[in-house]
Amino acid sequence: MIKNFHLTVFLYSFDSYYLKRFLNFFNNYSTYLKNFFKFDYKMSSMPIKRSYFTVLRSPHVNKTARDQFELQRHKKVLKINIWCSLKNLKLLIKVLNSSAIGVKIKIKIKLIK
Repeated sequence: MIKNFHLTVFLYSFDSYYLKRFLNFFNNYSTYLKNFFKFDYKMSSMPIKRSYFTVLRSPHVNKTARDQFELQRHKKVLKINIWCSLKNLKLLIKVLNSSAIGVKIKIKIKLIK
């Protein structure tokens, strides 16, 4: 039975290259999905979270000798509306998870009546 599902997909990555690669794959895959399902999506970017930390070079002396590092976390949100069966939705989620190399995915699913 075909139902209307609303998916919210959170994408997290430490490198923007992997995020862009996944979104390029998703754009190509969405054009393929539009041939079979009623499907639309919207993407939004979230601010980059930066954290800085300092490490002492020497554990004994020379407290002035320090190294500083920066860690960036990139985040994007995909909001997907799709009209399909539950079996096809499970297949879509498997494809999203298997194609995300270097990207952490968190998916929330809501059934819209």
